[in-house]
Amino acid sequence: MSWGSLGFDPGVLRELGVFTFLFPQRKFLMNRQIAAVLFVLLVGVIAVGFYRGWFVLSSGSPDGASRKVDVNLSMDRDKMQDDADAVKKNTSDMVDKITDPSAAPEEKPSPAR
Repeated sequence: MSWGSLGFDPGVLRELGVFTFLFPQRKFLMNRQIAAVLFVLLVGVIAVGFYRGWFVLSSGSPDGASRKVDVNLSMDRDKMQDDADAVKKNTSDMVDKITDPSAAPEEKPSPAR
């Protein structure tokens, strides 16, 4: 049985949001997919940050009496800015190479047969 056989126009129902009201799992699934993509991007940025030295975990010596250990997360903003500037410069150089007509390689004449 379909919505059309019941006399309902699926296009109108879709525009009114009836399907997301009747079937909220579709909306939930879409939100879950977006959340998953954002989570993967976040984990990727954190991994690159630790690899590039933007973030550093450190700990002090444990206190013998209280058995507590202090763990610190440091962020090196200067290193992040230096890396961002390097990416901008490299991107700018690549765009200049592509758009500069004088930097185009010269065509070699084909050998005569």
